[in-house]
Amino acid sequence: MRIGSTLRSYEIYNTPTRTQGTRVSRAEEKQDSVALSSHAKDYRTARRALDSIPDIREDKVNAVKTQIDNGTYNVSAKDVVEKMFMNLTR
Repeated sequence: MRIGSTLRSYEIYNTPTRTQGTRVSRAEEKQDSVALSSHAKDYRTARRALDSIPDIREDKVNAVKTQIDNGTYNVSAKDVVEKMFMNLTR
């Protein structure tokens, strides 16, 4: 391998290409565009609706807290077992 003068590579990189220095008319310019499918638009609408709903439903949380504080919160063992088995079958 011969490592010699870098003059040739300098000439290559500094030679003006045919597009340098020329103006491109507006008609020749390409414009980017985006077209969303109806599925994507539906997804965007659903996503915006979900984003507007709070992650924590304060009214439900406060109701359970009040029941726990009053000692009236009761969950039957049957309900617990049903929920456990529902999670196993998924």
